[in-house]
Amino acid sequence: MQFVNKEEVKEAIKEYAIVEGKSIKFVKNDNFRVIAKCTGHKYCPFVMLASRIDRNQFTFAIKTLSLEHECTRVDRLGYCNAR
Repeated sequence: MQFVNKEEVKEAIKEYAIVEGKSIKFVKNDNFRVIAKCTGHKYCPFVMLASRIDRNQFTFAIKTLSLEHECTRVDRLGYCNAR
């Protein structure tokens, strides 16, 4: 899956976390890559790695994605807002 920029990747991950009710943390977040992991359980296998396709373009692509969770649903999410 490809995204226009880094903000689109982060927004998609946040939307996924809200729909699924999972607590996800951005471990690495710089201009070239975004790494997100689940914080609901210590050994939860969820991981998402997205990085730039090319250094000259701002287009991001998901390189690694594991949607498996071993944690339970979370009721309160810190990044959930009215928007």
